[in-house]
Amino acid sequence: MKIKKQELIKLVKAVLLICAAPIAVISVYALMGRMSYDHALIAIVAITAATTFFIHPYIANIHALTDYVNKLAEDKTASEPDLSFLNNLEGLSSAVENLNESWDRRKTQLEAALAENKIVIEVLPDPLFILDENQIIMRTNGMARQLFGHRLTGKHLQEILPIDNLITALRHVKQVSDVEFNLDGEIRRDFIAKVTKFPTNSPSYTDTILTLHDLTELKQIRRMRADFVANASHEMKTPLASIIGLIETLQTSAKDDGAARAEFLHIMSEQADRMKRLISDLLSLSKIEADTSAPEGELKIPNILNEVKRHSKWHSEQKNVTVTLDISKNLPILRGDKEQITQVFVNLIQNAIKYGHKDSEVIVKAQVTRKLPVELSDKYDRAVQISVIDKSDGIPPEHIPRLTERFYRVDTARTRKLGGTGLGLAIVKHILSRHNSILKVESEVGVGSVFSVYIPFVDNTALLNPPKAEENSDDNLSDSIN
Repeated sequence: MKIKKQELIKLVKAVLLICAAPIAVISVYALMGRMSYDHALIAIVAITAATTFFIHPYIANIHALTDYVNKLAEDKTASEPDLSFLNNLEGLSSAVENLNESWDRRKTQLEAALAENKIVIEVLPDPLFILDENQIIMRTNGMARQLFGHRLTGKHLQEILPIDNLITALRHVKQVSDVEFNLDGEIRRDFIAKVTKFPTNSPSYTDTILTLHDLTELKQIRRMRADFVANASHEMKTPLASIIGLIETLQTSAKDDGAARAEFLHIMSEQADRMKRLISDLLSLSKIEADTSAPEGELKIPNILNEVKRHSKWHSEQKNVTVTLDISKNLPILRGDKEQITQVFVNLIQNAIKYGHKDSEVIVKAQVTRKLPVELSDKYDRAVQISVIDKSDGIPPEHIPRLTERFYRVDTARTRKLGGTGLGLAIVKHILSRHNSILKVESEVGVGSVFSVYIPFVDNTALLNPPKAEENSDDNLSDSIN
């Protein structure tokens, strides 16, 4: 074998080196006639055999040590060699043992660091691509695979992101470069790409690191903010312009017209009330958004719904609408802000009256349910569901996803005529968000709508079977008002 042959060559060299001097002396004695040739030959053989016998273990130990160190240098697993014949060399065995321990410790540290780096890259919230100098994908992280597919390694980046200015930046980047682009699909997504040149020559041929940051939500927020400012300005400007115009008319052509003055003052009063409601809703929305604290207090849903029903009596009488409460017994007492939750149901019930048909019925159902929307089902298994059901023209399905946007109206003219500011459902959404609750809307055109509030709870945040004295404030929770 190759190793035995190397060991034999080293042994022969060592024996010849050690035996050279004695053999030379014996040879001289034989040539001078002081020793017979037979005795000289026997002496040479004996010296060579004895030297070989004693030197072989040392040569074997040295060869084992050399092989061990070579394996460590090649990062191979190697067992500690037997150096029993080298123990007389001071500190050699100890040094070899220290080398082994140090190498194992360093190797463990490097493997741990490599594993940590892989985990960090894998869990980054932004997509990441590691590319070679030809823009071939060498490695990706979890978010990149989630967005662009799982079989990315080995593909050219342009197959995944056919963005010309991005590919150009990759080819010419010196250190760091930023590129904004968008991807069209079912939902348009906006990204900013950070292209980073790898600072050193990499043994793994890494040339460039590409990270993508999704700007879609940020740009949506910016657009919503701009739209909000524009809509708020418009909503304020319209009644203000009407009031200013009427004042100018009263100061000029209608100065002495008593009938016109009375009519104009009535219109001005309406417009002022509209501005007051708008400002009040804006302040309310701002206050809710600014309050990030956990809501405190007890929510007794039967009491709240009965209170809202009483406050809505005048509105229901104007349209001859019957409001019926259908509340399950033994609802839990929830944790929350009573004033805010009351505001939610004032908005929903009065909207149902306002937009419902005359001489119709609004039904309010409250019950505990385990059929939760997907937004809640991951964290909770139960909720109190309060549904406000009206009989109205209904809402076309394309409008439902946007109902809780600020100033969004299905029928702008009708909403303004009925005194709506376009902020009611936005306020509802933010209040429910603070309570970890959500609003779901179902509607059928020509039939009516169902606005359902889901307030989740767990055993340590709700008290089942509340005392009967506090369960309701009316004798009958399923009564009606006209």
